[in-house]
Amino acid sequence: MSFKIIFLLNCRLHCFLHFKSDGFLCIDIEILQTIEIENLPRALRRYAKQVDELNLIRIKEIFAKNFKNIRALVALLILAISIYFYTILAVKQETFLEEIDQEVAEEMDTKTSKK
Repeated sequence: MSFKIIFLLNCRLHCFLHFKSDGFLCIDIEILQTIEIENLPRALRRYAKQVDELNLIRIKEIFAKNFKNIRALVALLILAISIYFYTILAVKQETFLEEIDQEVAEEMDTKTSKK
C-alpha cells in the first residue's frame, strides 16, 4: 500500500502492461490524483520525503550529465567547424598548382620559340 502511495506521489501516470487474449501487449494509462504529503500518516510522510530527496538527487545527477554531454557536443562541433574552415582556407592559399601551370606554360613557350 505504501509503495503504491509513493508511486502516486512521484508519478501522475500509472501504466498497466498486460497481454490481451490475442497475444498482443496492451498498455493502459491512467492519470492519477496528486496526494499531498502533509496529509499522509507520519511513517508514510517520512518515507515519501526520503523518496523525494532521492529523486531530487537523481534529477541533479541527470542534469549534470546532460550538461556535460552538451558541453562536449559543442566543443566537438566547434572543432569540426574550425577544421573545415581551416581546410578551405588552406586549399585557397595553396599555390603549387599555379606554379606548376606557370612552369608548364614556360616550357611550352620555350618549345615553341625553339622551333
